[in-house]
Amino acid sequence: MPSIREKLSWLLGVVRRRKAVVLFLGLLIHGSAGVYLLTATPLYRAEAKLQVEPENGPAFNREESYFLGLRSLRWNDYMGTQLRIITGREIADTALSSLPEPLRTRWRHKRDPAGLLSSQLQAETVPETYLIRIRYVTEDREEAAPVLDAVVKAYVDSRAGQYGATKRSAAGELSAHTLPELQRALQESAAELDSFLAQDGNSELEQRHAATLERWRKVNERLGAVRLQRLELTSRQKAFEDARQVPEQILAVPDARDSETIRELRRQEMTIRDEFSSRAGRLRTKHPERLALEARLQEIRQGIDAEIARIISGVTAQLNEARHEEELLLAESAALEETLAALRKNLFQLNRLKSKVDTAQKTYDLYYGKYGEANATADVRVANVGVHEYPRAPQGPFYPNWPFGLAMAFMLFVVASVGLLLLLERLDDTIHAQEPPETYSGLEPLTVIPAAESIGVDGPRSRPLADIAGPGLEAFRRLRSDMTYRLMSDPNRRVVALLSPMAGEGKTTVAVRLAEVFAMADKKVLLLEADLRRPNLHHVLGNVHAADLEKLLTREADPEAVITPARYGRFDVACVARSIPNPTELLAGAPVRDLLDYARQQYDVVIVDTPPLLLTADAAIMAKQADLSLLVLRHRVSRRQHVVTAMRELKGLGLAPAGIVLNAVASNEALSYSSYYHAEPRAAVPSA
Repeated sequence: MPSIREKLSWLLGVVRRRKAVVLFLGLLIHGSAGVYLLTATPLYRAEAKLQVEPENGPAFNREESYFLGLRSLRWNDYMGTQLRIITGREIADTALSSLPEPLRTRWRHKRDPAGLLSSQLQAETVPETYLIRIRYVTEDREEAAPVLDAVVKAYVDSRAGQYGATKRSAAGELSAHTLPELQRALQESAAELDSFLAQDGNSELEQRHAATLERWRKVNERLGAVRLQRLELTSRQKAFEDARQVPEQILAVPDARDSETIRELRRQEMTIRDEFSSRAGRLRTKHPERLALEARLQEIRQGIDAEIARIISGVTAQLNEARHEEELLLAESAALEETLAALRKNLFQLNRLKSKVDTAQKTYDLYYGKYGEANATADVRVANVGVHEYPRAPQGPFYPNWPFGLAMAFMLFVVASVGLLLLLERLDDTIHAQEPPETYSGLEPLTVIPAAESIGVDGPRSRPLADIAGPGLEAFRRLRSDMTYRLMSDPNRRVVALLSPMAGEGKTTVAVRLAEVFAMADKKVLLLEADLRRPNLHHVLGNVHAADLEKLLTREADPEAVITPARYGRFDVACVARSIPNPTELLAGAPVRDLLDYARQQYDVVIVDTPPLLLTADAAIMAKQADLSLLVLRHRVSRRQHVVTAMRELKGLGLAPAGIVLNAVASNEALSYSSYYHAEPRAAVPSA
């Protein structure tokens, strides 16, 4: 399992590869956040604190045990009631009527002023205290403090006296009418449920349903198996009936072929028939020996028929048993389905009654809690309501909050970037340098060629590889060493085919540079173009007016006549100037084989540039005629599925490439040879 450091290194590599996506996502998220924060309407918030402590209510006796939870429960009921009063319409109406005239006129023209003010008020308790924090949120900075001050005064004035009469009235109404009706409904629902459960069999309804359902499943599984057995026996019976019409085909029936008796009788029959055939010309029609052979054949035939009849009888007996068992299972399955239907109906009724009882119980508990709240606060006075902190005018808007908004945008950017990068990597089917080739191709990597501009070929303007120094040249040298080792095992192994699943994977570039690097080692090299559908080698090398390979394929010229020196590089080339019809037939013909035989005698290395494997059959034909083949892939272009398909086709043809050449790898993903190659030499240490 990879370590955290390896995972972070991999993630940083992904970020470097997809930095454009990360940059775009960062600009999008932070830009959207900035636009939202700039265009958001500023909101101002005024805040005040009230101290609302009951004076002599028995519900708040400090001597009560905290372990019983009574004091905490009554505190919650009491403070919850105060919060609802502060944010209610009554306080809002009183506060609006006490506003100064200019402000009151402005509120009077609004729709439902009391409801609007009530919705803009926020009240919450300070835990374990009798403090209530009140906030008023508005778009007008000037009215924030005056409106909240009016709300605070309205609440203090309204709470200065007793309010127990209202609570006692509410508690009396709940006790006299609502709670008895709810209790009666609960009792009726429970009685209906008990009556249903008292019926025969309903007490264990769910267990019976589960057991019946399990039995029905087993019966249907057995029914399926019996049906398959019946079909198999019917097929065997029909096969015997058909074979009896043609005795010579009796051994084609599996049951007859498995019978030792029938095989022995057939062997004896064939022996006698052979003997009869060899002696038929010398024996007359009624010769005793001929009559004896015919009688023996008849006896063997009767024995075969008897054995077949015995096997058919056994198959027929098994078939009858299977049909009888199928009928019984069908009847049992139908009976179980009727039972299941009845049980489902009863289960539905049971669940409905349980839901009815549960709803009645919850309704009763809700109203009973309301009754407890009203009863707990009925005898409480709030004579000591006071202002703990008076409203102050806000210094600035509390919304939008720029630091918080930008921090949230950054967090969203990080999460979205990681998620998007992981998704892109998951969906990316292309080959990359960090993934071992063995995982998708089963082949070993031979070399990794960096994606440097100087390594590519660009027609007549390309520089020879000998003039280029760097990791690209060293990559081709490593490939040359590996191929030399593989070819030296047999002096006749000279032809190397370069393959790729699709077009545009750098196969021609690798072929040209490989020919150059072999020529640099004083090898006599021939570069042969096998892509007759879309020839490109003459453009790449600048040999536009070179002799045409088409003349050799049409037997108009000898191999010596179609091979010309390349315009740069010390190697020869045989290429095509235009597309040729019927390329598959031409590549499989004798002229190409003669050319390869000639090249094996005249050259040290023959490099064949082939068309894409998955688009034509031409590449496979040339690979079959080559002595060695390499699979060229392009970093972040070649797709894993294409490689798997190409390897499957090559394996079907009995071909196995020697390895993979990964082309055009980014410098930050290739080996670190470049930094070594261009490093300054260290100063020599003086000898002592």
